[in-house]
Amino acid sequence: MGQYVHFANSEYSSAMHAKYEEILIATKANFFCTRYFAWIDIGYFRKEYMSPFEIWIPTNFNSSLVAYTEMKDREPELDPKRIVYTNAIWLAGGFFIGELNVMTRLAEQYMRTVEMMIDNIR
Repeated sequence: MGQYVHFANSEYSSAMHAKYEEILIATKANFFCTRYFAWIDIGYFRKEYMSPFEIWIPTNFNSSLVAYTEMKDREPELDPKRIVYTNAIWLAGGFFIGELNVMTRLAEQYMRTVEMMIDNIR
């Protein structure tokens, strides 16, 4: 497998992982009584001025899934350790959308998986 390349940017990594806890809090509170939730990273708003925009659920959207932006084809042979240590990119995590219960389960599963992976490298 060769030598892993390490990318040390703990601030970015912490912020990236924290979004899933925030999603969990938001979906459980559901202050706006909505069926769908979306996450958009603040980096998408770097321009000084942006035109107003709306987000719509596509007519053929599968509500049992969370929609992410695919950056490139998935490499099925990559295992979780290689994904983390080589910074492999498949999906963009800056914008995603899904149904309330699916987003809640995603956040819970993501947080459990991160904890499990941390436990396995200790």
